[in-house]
Amino acid sequence: MQKQNLLVLLGAGSGIEIGMPSTSEITEKTSQLENPVIEITPGYEINGLEINGDKMSLIKYLWNHMKGYYKNPDFERLIHTLESLNSLMRSSDSRTHDNYKISLGPFISIPAKTFPTLSSSIRFSLDEIYRTIFSMIYEKCSNLSQNLNNDFIWYKDFWNKINSISTPKIVTINYDECIRKVLPDLDNGYEEIDNLHGLFRFNPKSFIEYLQKKPLVINLHGSIHLGYFPNKYRGKKVAKPKEFIMENLWDDLYYFEKPDEALKTWEQGGRSHHTNQAGEDARIGPIITGLHKTDKLVALPYSFYYSGIYNLLFECDKIIIIGYSFSDIHINSWLSRITQMKGNKRKIMYITKSNGSDYLYPRYKLMEINDNFQTIITLGYGWDNLNDPTKQGPFAFSDDNCCAIWFDGFKSFAELGFEQVLKFLKLD
Repeated sequence: MQKQNLLVLLGAGSGIEIGMPSTSEITEKTSQLENPVIEITPGYEINGLEINGDKMSLIKYLWNHMKGYYKNPDFERLIHTLESLNSLMRSSDSRTHDNYKISLGPFISIPAKTFPTLSSSIRFSLDEIYRTIFSMIYEKCSNLSQNLNNDFIWYKDFWNKINSISTPKIVTINYDECIRKVLPDLDNGYEEIDNLHGLFRFNPKSFIEYLQKKPLVINLHGSIHLGYFPNKYRGKKVAKPKEFIMENLWDDLYYFEKPDEALKTWEQGGRSHHTNQAGEDARIGPIITGLHKTDKLVALPYSFYYSGIYNLLFECDKIIIIGYSFSDIHINSWLSRITQMKGNKRKIMYITKSNGSDYLYPRYKLMEINDNFQTIITLGYGWDNLNDPTKQGPFAFSDDNCCAIWFDGFKSFAELGFEQVLKFLKLD
């Protein structure tokens, strides 16, 4: 009997219970970086923070401003702020081509005398943030490898079960590759380059074939295993060098077997970065983050990954969503089409972690008032049964029985709810 296709979407919350850093942890770490230092006119006070002396960390300076403006800023908004500042600084240079100037340039200016080293510090700040994210994830991934057969055996067992009963099509917006530590045979569209052991090039044709036939993983927002083509191979006799030059774009990403080898290419000199059609910075790199994500999905493998997700919606009637906060508009856009595309054939399981022990009305109220959760409401027709006091526990079902929610976290779901989910998804 042929196994059914199963689409799985992994958000940041899916990795917390195996020790991966949360958004808040990454934010705390990156927002307090000490370098680079910029010169500031003495006497400034930022949201109660007095600046003693004439120098301060650029990142801390921006972060203290942001905390007084946003209620809950995070590292992605910090990256966007840096990109926006760099766009503005570039636009103020009369030598800049019109294509690389932002439309607000004529109306906004930054006093260069107040921040004489700002322009050179912005790029360094972005590099420093990306390196910090890499280090945090790399460390946690190494810890996972050592504990798969101990503390995280539940994680290993879950994915092995999924793989045994279905053909998994896994879409993750996380930067790690924890899933491939359990299922190393998952395809991602990359093929090893002849004579360059450990370096892989994306093959769009193969990826399209994998969409229908093979288990696969799509790192939609990048991975610590991705990097640029190494400078040390440029100009040398490698496999099909002319083909690489003619077919690959400057921002296309390669896959490295060893993450530390990928990181070296992040830091190699002489690399300019992408701007969107509005002239704004939109760095296409191994990690896709910030608030311009859709502008950054135009290089390989991202462009094929994103379009491939829509194809997967046609192929997969069964969908599991784990730890996703519904905060990415471009992902919500295809999730919100599921009901229209699949009708009553759809079976959707959403796994989240409730902050409280009450499984009734407060959950529904949260979904009702939180814009991020409006998408999950559209996946099922009616959620009135959440108000039924006789239906308690970690499970909740939509009135049409096409969508279910588990409110007790990924680990609990893997250990206690798996068999019930098999019946709900009709995979047993």
